[in-house]
Amino acid sequence: MHKSFTWEVYCNSKIYIASHSVKWNHQYKTVPVISSINAFDYKIYTGPGREFRKSFSELVVLKSFFNNVPIACLSGTLTGKHINALSKQLLISNFKVISVSPEKTNLKLIVCEKVKGTSYEKIENIYKSQIDQLLVERNNFPVTLMFMPMEYIAHAMSYAYYALVELSKITVNNAVFGCLYSNQDTEVLTCIITDLQSVQPRFRLVFTTTVVGMGFDPPSVTQVIHCKPPRSLTNYLQEIGRAGRRGQMSTATLYYTNMDLAKNLPGIQDDILCYCRHKACYQECLLEIFGYKKSSNSPEGCLCCSFCSLQCRCENCQLVRVVDEMNL
Repeated sequence: MHKSFTWEVYCNSKIYIASHSVKWNHQYKTVPVISSINAFDYKIYTGPGREFRKSFSELVVLKSFFNNVPIACLSGTLTGKHINALSKQLLISNFKVISVSPEKTNLKLIVCEKVKGTSYEKIENIYKSQIDQLLVERNNFPVTLMFMPMEYIAHAMSYAYYALVELSKITVNNAVFGCLYSNQDTEVLTCIITDLQSVQPRFRLVFTTTVVGMGFDPPSVTQVIHCKPPRSLTNYLQEIGRAGRRGQMSTATLYYTNMDLAKNLPGIQDDILCYCRHKACYQECLLEIFGYKKSSNSPEGCLCCSFCSLQCRCENCQLVRVVDEMNL
């Protein structure tokens, strides 16, 4: 190769590293542009995640083929800890980090400890309350993504069906609730995804697994609920990022129990444990883990997070406290 030519290698399913050799996809192309090797959306997988896209953990091998070529690693969510781990995995000692704050000033963070009960009852209380609210509000119910383990989705769908079936016969073409998960029926999946990408979606409550957190851009979601914490704060940040995509005021509610935060859970990260157990502003906690501080435009009081709501002195919050005291 002539010295005046430089090449950019796109490592996004175009190249994969086998156990004993490097194989190239037939559609792989090289383009004479800026000298770099771009590893698109490089992820650090720990625990069970190591089984997903195994070849990504071996990208360091590319340096043997492209010596002295700069490497650009792109990702939507990396904490400072992940950046340091990534540099060690790729054997990079001299690097610069270009990043922006993940702060969303239109997103209120709510963290709640689940009520007492069995493992099923704790999640049942969450989805039942939302379905009952959907039954009353219908089209005025905020477009909601409810993240829950796969084994609970069938129970939630069953309760929603019997709660709403009295109004009309429910089909995929008129339902206001649905579910999304991997290996789902293609017709149903396409119907829900297409509807959620509209400005005024018919589906108001969608039960889902983590599959929706990847490359999904719904414009009207204003509420995200997690029935239990994900395994890391980077996963959580991606999933709550589905809300308020067009600047609408939105909420992200995370429910947890001490059992959900056990350190022996496969793949559990310290950052999500720290976030759930934090006893101060949750916005500050989340931003600090990613190496940032709240900006001058950051929301305050009841618009910020559930912790700051307790100390809010706005008229609405004071009125709520008076009503609560009267009810007591």
